[in-house]
Amino acid sequence: MTLLEASEIIRMFATGDPALGKWGWDDFVSVSDPDPAVNALRLRAGRVNLDYPSDNPSHWCSKAGIAVLLTIADEAARAHSAVGID
Repeated sequence: MTLLEASEIIRMFATGDPALGKWGWDDFVSVSDPDPAVNALRLRAGRVNLDYPSDNPSHWCSKAGIAVLLTIADEAARAHSAVGID
């Protein structure tokens, strides 16, 4: 997986995009990636709910956590562009 692909998964989850599928987020945060940069990103995104818990039990994280996820997605997309790998 590339940083851009990881960025897209994070953005899809944060925005509630149904194209991610029922298990897309769980697969992303649960399965290690051989690329150390992608794996670090996966771990960082996967614990946002711990730092930004929601008061609503049906939400994975708070609105502030969603903003953090979108920031992480943007950072990953920029890092991908800086590396220049497609």
